[in-house]
Amino acid sequence: MWKQDSGDGGVIYPAQVLTDFVNGEVVGLTAAYDKSVSKKELQAAINALYEKSALLDGLWRVEAERIVIQLSERSDGTKQLIYLKLKPDGPLVPSAHICSE
Repeated sequence: MWKQDSGDGGVIYPAQVLTDFVNGEVVGLTAAYDKSVSKKELQAAINALYEKSALLDGLWRVEAERIVIQLSERSDGTKQLIYLKLKPDGPLVPSAHICSE
C-alpha cells in the first residue's frame, strides 16, 4: 500500500518498512504508516486485494499466497501492517522463527 500526494487513486506509501530475514529469505515485513493515513484507508486497500481472506477486523489469512496480515494502530496514531510468510506445506504457522542460542 503506497500513498502519494499526486492524486494517484489511493496508493498509500508507508513511512517505514522493516523486513525480517532468516537464512537469506524474507519471512516477515512490517510497514509503518503515519497518523495522516487512516486505519479505514488501509483496511480498504487490503480488502481490495484480499477481501475473502479477512478473518477478523484487522486480520487476514491469505492461504493462496501463504501469508497472514495484521493491521494495528498504536496509541500515537501510527498504524502498522505486519505480513508473515507461512510454511509452504502443513499448518498455517510462520515459516521461520528467529532464535538465539
